[in-house]
Amino acid sequence: MSERVTIVIITFNSEKVIGDCLKSLSDIPNIIVVDNGSSDNTKNIVAEFKSVNLVNTSKNLGYGVGANLGFSKVKTEFGMLLNPDVRLRQDAIKNLVQAADRYVDSGILAPKTWGGVTNAFNLVIDHSVAH
Repeated sequence: MSERVTIVIITFNSEKVIGDCLKSLSDIPNIIVVDNGSSDNTKNIVAEFKSVNLVNTSKNLGYGVGANLGFSKVKTEFGMLLNPDVRLRQDAIKNLVQAADRYVDSGILAPKTWGGVTNAFNLVIDHSVAH
């Protein structure tokens, strides 16, 4: 299922967090990292992950422009915007794709954090808003 999703990550001086984020995505074949002109070691850390498509900008274009640039390169059915300080649980992408298949009229699906853990995602569907 993960082959149906491309993860887009926007970085700017994210050397302290991007490595753990990308390690948590080791089974995801489609990852795009847009680096917004980092002056730290972010680009070198991302380059160590050979399967990641690194898009460098010459300056900080801002989060929104970086996200648009990343999504312009997505070729899969789904795109997922992920912050560089996030680590996904192993089944998060599978759950997200299953939810997308179930709620075909949805435009956006989002994972949710709980239990005080803000950097480990798992998908929770709020049926009160799903159609």
